[in-house]
Amino acid sequence: MQLFKADEICGVVGVEIDASTAFWLGYSVAIFFKKENKKCRLIIGKDNRNSSDMLEAAVSCGICCAGVDCLSLGIVSSPAVSYLTRKYSAIAGIMITASCKEVQYNGFKIFDECGYVISIDQREKINEIYNRRETEFNECGRIFNEKFAVLDYISFLEDISDCDLSGLNIYLNPSNGVACEYSRKVFEKNNAKVVIEHNDFDGERINIDLNQTELNRIKNAVIGCAADVGFVFSADADRCLVVDERGELIDENKLVYLISKYFKYSGRLMVPKVVGTIFSSLSLEESLNKLNIDLIRANSEKNGIGSLLLKEDSIIGIDFDGRIVLKEFLPISDGVLTALVVSRIIKSENKKMSDMISEIENYFCIKKSYNINEFIKLRFKKNKELKNLIFDLEKSKRDAKIIAKPSETQDLYRIQIEGHSKKRVKQIFERLDKKINQLLMG
Repeated sequence: MQLFKADEICGVVGVEIDASTAFWLGYSVAIFFKKENKKCRLIIGKDNRNSSDMLEAAVSCGICCAGVDCLSLGIVSSPAVSYLTRKYSAIAGIMITASCKEVQYNGFKIFDECGYVISIDQREKINEIYNRRETEFNECGRIFNEKFAVLDYISFLEDISDCDLSGLNIYLNPSNGVACEYSRKVFEKNNAKVVIEHNDFDGERINIDLNQTELNRIKNAVIGCAADVGFVFSADADRCLVVDERGELIDENKLVYLISKYFKYSGRLMVPKVVGTIFSSLSLEESLNKLNIDLIRANSEKNGIGSLLLKEDSIIGIDFDGRIVLKEFLPISDGVLTALVVSRIIKSENKKMSDMISEIENYFCIKKSYNINEFIKLRFKKNKELKNLIFDLEKSKRDAKIIAKPSETQDLYRIQIEGHSKKRVKQIFERLDKKINQLLMG
């Protein structure tokens, strides 16, 4: 059985994820990271889905059966688990969450002793132990509860966000997830005026979907409370959506540019490199180049951007899902941290958010994802008509960037077309979309 899709495990509870999955995962992670002849501990955090309690009990049991102590942090964010794994000198950390997915889903994210998402090699070795399903029970670990974990993490955020945000009106929407616990406190500590919605720990209403209806409601809420900026967090707070004062959703690539520019001119960007992916926009690349900053692109979804951030000694990255990593502070993405940095930029620049992003080179872009299974994915790879069409389009439209490829980690086929000409981008998209839908029908 292949547990991991990209850098996490996720599925419908009771169908793809259950107590047995959690037990053997906990055991496998503990065995893999366990240090010989040394008492050690592994930490667990969880989001507030109703299924998280059951999965925590099972994964804790697996850890203890490996002879490793288990330190339960309770309801915390994924970034908190990353940070506290290192702070508490744990051998690894496990976060129980399905991040942005609906309430019927749950899953796991695993961090090494330094708080990094585990590598592809580590994932494969843990998967091997998991598939053996053999216990080597010699000693029993114990379970401890850390009641002040959230406070430790809040202190960390307060220390690095020490900035007077007085005069800023901020709209917060934690999506009834873990950020309910602390997001308001951190912003008010910095003297911002806060309006907050969807701030209920009800595990049944976690991650209210951001469909068009909900985005329109958020737009009206931001405008209605005269907010300078709005932030909407995922259930485990590892990412945030940013809305400007007009209620318009801001593309993550533009946020990366603003942060990179701010870090460069404040002397923080010692190495002028930003890590992105093949899907990172041309507008980001061109805008960064004007600042003499290079965009280094990761090609593999399975490897993510973590190893490339380390290799290039970069402190800013944007991953395949649009999550922003600020490695100077944390080795993984943190939605609340991103929101604090963006708020600090607005305050220091004394400009409207919409005005700041208007300076970024503008391209027209169309993205679409098609649901496919492994059989169709293989058929797409071998289809000569699709290959030839993509080749011809790239050859004839040199002023446009075309990406068309199956996802390495999800049952999706993705296309992305960018260019200055809206007409040309739409023409390319329509031809590709028609061919892909023909293949899906046949």
